[in-house]
Amino acid sequence: MNGSRAPAKSVTLLAMLAVAVGLGTGLWLGPGEAFNVMTTAVLFGLVTAHTLMNISLMRLFRDEKKPAHAVQHFVLPFLATGLFWWVLYESVWPINLPLSWSVVIWAAVLIPVIVYVLVVIRGMGSAEGRQLGIRKTQPPVI
Repeated sequence: MNGSRAPAKSVTLLAMLAVAVGLGTGLWLGPGEAFNVMTTAVLFGLVTAHTLMNISLMRLFRDEKKPAHAVQHFVLPFLATGLFWWVLYESVWPINLPLSWSVVIWAAVLIPVIVYVLVVIRGMGSAEGRQLGIRKTQPPVI
């Protein structure tokens, strides 16, 4: 990806997977239940993504150590994360079939992503890791 075009092969693959999963769950559960299960699985994914973004904001506050940014980089992300998960909990509890399949779908997507990220991080050089903020900058040698 050079920044001038969308990654066409990746977009095509994602579109084909979305159609296959949508048709498959629609045939399996029926259109109404498939819609409920898939939208709830996406809701789990969105809450997870927002949680990760809020954690990155908290790390930014930790790294910058500016007291003036404590509210916007720590307090608000912490509250937002709690609210996201509370709303998700209230939306699906008590969870029962077939809605419980949304948790399985979410985990089936999340686990390979976590494994992939860990593999990429393990093979990453220290300069790349520092640029991404996952490795600490070494103090200069005097």
